[in-house]
Amino acid sequence: MKPSKQPLSALNSDSKFLNSILQPPCEDLSQGDFFIDAHCHLADSRLDWRKELEEAAAENVQKVISCALSPAEILWHQSHLDPAIAWVAGMHPFYPAGKEITLDAIATLCQKGDICGIGEIGLDGRNGDMETQIKLLLPQLDLARMYGLPVVFHVVRWHYELIRLLKRNFPGVHGIVHGFDSSPEAAEAYSRFNLGFSLGCKSPSAKAVAFITARGLFCVETDTPFQKATDNMKPLNHLNQLPIAIAGITTRSGLSQQAILHRQKATLHSLGFLETS
Repeated sequence: MKPSKQPLSALNSDSKFLNSILQPPCEDLSQGDFFIDAHCHLADSRLDWRKELEEAAAENVQKVISCALSPAEILWHQSHLDPAIAWVAGMHPFYPAGKEITLDAIATLCQKGDICGIGEIGLDGRNGDMETQIKLLLPQLDLARMYGLPVVFHVVRWHYELIRLLKRNFPGVHGIVHGFDSSPEAAEAYSRFNLGFSLGCKSPSAKAVAFITARGLFCVETDTPFQKATDNMKPLNHLNQLPIAIAGITTRSGLSQQAILHRQKATLHSLGFLETS
């Protein structure tokens, strides 16, 4: 699918966009309102994707953004077209050597309009070779800039290293920091860019959540089948666990479910991940 393109000026923190998503939402979830899982891995062979979508729909989760990180996962997404699934593709910074997709493959997906964004890409401090990770990251950010696509960032530990890199090379980047669980200070630093935050079952401190939700540019994810809540004893995480992430945001921020629904949809549409209906 081809995302709706927004001029980057429309994504500025001081723009009418942020004002619009901060308007009071409707009191009730009206017919047609639904939650969106902003990040998952539906092509994972351990999942029954139809069952995942059915059980998610029972929890009012009717749209997902899935991620392809290998050639096999690209083929899976291309052969499992479903209106409930949008998808991104990218070269992960901490992925088994030889199994990752190539830059040419991502470029082809961009040209064909198959993907709604590039990701998950970024820097991972568990893999100590930062130089190699940066060599993977920079050309993918070039592609995102060339095609006007949003980026899904994966960042472990090296938040400020990524922030410095973006400031020097890609100050106009737009997208989300997926599974954000760092400090309020890191959230504030990312907010100098046109970047939102995707919060999951392991969301950051109440202070960080308060900053993120007050800013208004955020969404919610499960990262299925990964990133289980600490009290989830099942072997895998599932799409129908999104209400747990939503409940955690509600507890930390005081926002209602209706407010979260309103703001996450506005965020994903305005950043270009989802088509404007």
